[in-house]
Amino acid sequence: MWNFIFTNILEPIIDMIKKHGVGKTFVSILIVFYILVSSIRIFHLEPMIQAGIQKYNQTEIETHDKAVEKRYQNSPKIDKILNEVLYRYNADRVCIVEMHNGNKNVAGLPFIYGEMTYEICREGIIPVDADYTKFNLSRLSFPTFMMEHNAYCGDITSLSSIDEKFAERLMVNNSTFLCGYTLHGEDNVIGYFGVIWCGDKPVEIKEMMRDLSVYAQRIAVLLDEN
Repeated sequence: MWNFIFTNILEPIIDMIKKHGVGKTFVSILIVFYILVSSIRIFHLEPMIQAGIQKYNQTEIETHDKAVEKRYQNSPKIDKILNEVLYRYNADRVCIVEMHNGNKNVAGLPFIYGEMTYEICREGIIPVDADYTKFNLSRLSFPTFMMEHNAYCGDITSLSSIDEKFAERLMVNNSTFLCGYTLHGEDNVIGYFGVIWCGDKPVEIKEMMRDLSVYAQRIAVLLDEN
């Protein structure tokens, strides 16, 4: 055994000392020792790391599944609110646009997109939800206005002075009057709630705006639940 130690360990060290000196040999031994210790640590830690990753992935899956389940539970409640608003105020279209992040620019800032996830229309009114699939809100001025004011209620002609592009888009669908509200989640803006008329404008607008603001709050709570 001693012969093995001398031949395979001590003798090579002595040769290194003769060639490179005590200092360099000592540093080399420390480096080898550090590599061996690190390898042993990694070997023992790897199962723990893998277990941690699996647990994190499982938690993400469970969180997503709970959110989807909650979405299915709340969707009928949201549809019921939209139907109530549609017929109570004799509107032609009631809808919800939810926000999501799309691709980023070269500076890393995200383009903000919206998608019409809910839409209830009066009989004879053609749904337009397919026209509002991943549309770029970053190109419109209306979201900036809504960030500052939280609500807009007025005719589409007046809307042109705020956002001409958005107003033109609504006119294509024969919209004449819009009441829109920002939907606030717990931490950020999650979307917009819109009530649209395609003919005569609604009556008692001030009282209606107050009521619609309450509806918007109820919708925001249901959308933000997870």
